[in-house]
Amino acid sequence: MYNIFNLILLIVFSSLIIFGSFTIKIRTSFYIYLSSLFFPFNYLQRYFEIENPLLRWFPYIFIILYLTYLLIRIPKPVVKSISHLNKYVKIYSFLIIILSLFTMIIENNSLMMTLQGLKSIILLAGNFIIIKILINNNYIKFTEILKIFLIFAFVNIFMTISQIYFLSNKIIYYGTRDLITGLFNNYFDLVFFQIFCIIVYIVYWRNQIKLIKLPFFFVIGFLLIPIILSNSRAAWLYIIISIFLLIKYSRLRFSKKEISLMVSLGIIVIAGLITFNNIMEGFYTERSNDSYAYLFNYDYIKNYIFTDDVIAREDNTVHMSRGFTVIIAYEEIKKSILNSIIGYGSGTTTLSQVVDTHSLASKYNTNDLSRISISRILGDFGFLGISLTVILLILFYLNKNNRATVKIISLRKIFTVLIILSLIYFDPFESPIMMFIIAFIHSNWKSEN
Repeated sequence: MYNIFNLILLIVFSSLIIFGSFTIKIRTSFYIYLSSLFFPFNYLQRYFEIENPLLRWFPYIFIILYLTYLLIRIPKPVVKSISHLNKYVKIYSFLIIILSLFTMIIENNSLMMTLQGLKSIILLAGNFIIIKILINNNYIKFTEILKIFLIFAFVNIFMTISQIYFLSNKIIYYGTRDLITGLFNNYFDLVFFQIFCIIVYIVYWRNQIKLIKLPFFFVIGFLLIPIILSNSRAAWLYIIISIFLLIKYSRLRFSKKEISLMVSLGIIVIAGLITFNNIMEGFYTERSNDSYAYLFNYDYIKNYIFTDDVIAREDNTVHMSRGFTVIIAYEEIKKSILNSIIGYGSGTTTLSQVVDTHSLASKYNTNDLSRISISRILGDFGFLGISLTVILLILFYLNKNNRATVKIISLRKIFTVLIILSLIYFDPFESPIMMFIIAFIHSNWKSEN
C-alpha cells in the first residue's frame, strides 16, 4: 500500500508540472521537459538519504505524461509523428514489446515487472516521438539545443566541485567517488554527456562555427574538468577513442601550434586538478584503488572486469564486476534453449523495491545484472534481444539522410560508435539523457538553424 500511495503521489506531482503547462507555449513546455533530463532523481536518496525507490521512476512517468500533454494540446501533429516514427525504432520497439508479452505469458511474470523492464523502450521511442513533433512544427532548432547542452556541460563543472565538498562524508562512507555525478544519476551519464559536448564543440569549431563565444582551448579544458573529477578510469579510454573517431569522421586536423597549445593546456588543467584534489584530501579520504595508476596495472584491470562477487565499498556493499555479470547472465539463460533465445522476460534482471522481483534478480540480491546493457538484455531477452539491439545500433550508424549536413552525420557516427562501445560499461538504453541524445542526432532535421 505504501508504494502504491507513493506512486499515486508521484503521478499527481508530475501531472501538476505537465498539465500546469497548458497556460504556456509548447516550446516552453519542451524546455521544462529538457530540464528534467538534468536532474539526478535516482541519487536523491543517496544525496539526502530520501528512502523512496519510486523516485527512480520519475523520468519515465514524466516522459509518458509529457507525451500525453502534447497529445491533448496538438493531437494531429502527435498522431502524425507516431505514424512517421523512425522505422528502425518502430520495428525494434514493436519486436521487444512482443517478445516481452510472450515471455510474460510463458514465464508467468507479472505485468508490472514486464512494464518496468520496458523503460528503455519508453525512453527510446518517446524521445524520438517528442523530437519529431517539435521538428515538424518548427518549435526547436538543432544548434539551439546544442548550445543548451553546452551550458549544462559548464554547470556540471560547478556541480562536481560542490559535490566533492558537500558529499565528503558520504564519499568516506561509501569509499568511492561514484557520488560525483554532476547533474545526472551516475557518473557514466556525466562522462558521456561531457564527451558528447566536447565532440560537438570541436566539430562545429572546425567548421568555423563557435557555439559558445569563448576561446577554443578554454572551452575544451573546462569541459574536461567534470570528467576528471568523476575519477572515472574508463573515461580516458573513451576520450582517446573519441579523438580517433573525430579524426576519421570529421577530418579533424591540428597545426603544430594548436597541438602545442593543447599539450600546454592539458598540463595546466591536470596540474591544477591534482592540486585541487590534494586540497580536498582534507575533506575526504579516497580508496587506494581509485588511483589512475591502476589503469596500468594488468592484474587490477583483470580483476576489476572479471572477478566474481567483491566487497567494493566500506559499507560492505557486495557487487559483481561488469564482466562477471555477463558471465552470470549467460550461465543462467543457457540452462534452457528457449531461455537462451528469448531470456527470462522483461524486468527479470532488475531487483525492485516497488514491483515483484524475479527469482533471477533475487537469487543474487543485487541490481548488478542490470548494471550494463549486455547482461541486462541477455537475461531479459536472450540472444535474440542482443541481436536486435546490435542491429538497431548498426542501422543507426549506417543511417543516410540526404538532408543531413556533414556535421550532423559526423555527430551521428561518432556518438553511435561510442554508444556501441558503452554496452559493456553501463546501460545507455536506460539513461534518459543518452536516449534523448540518440533521438536528437538521429532525427531528420530540416535544417540546423
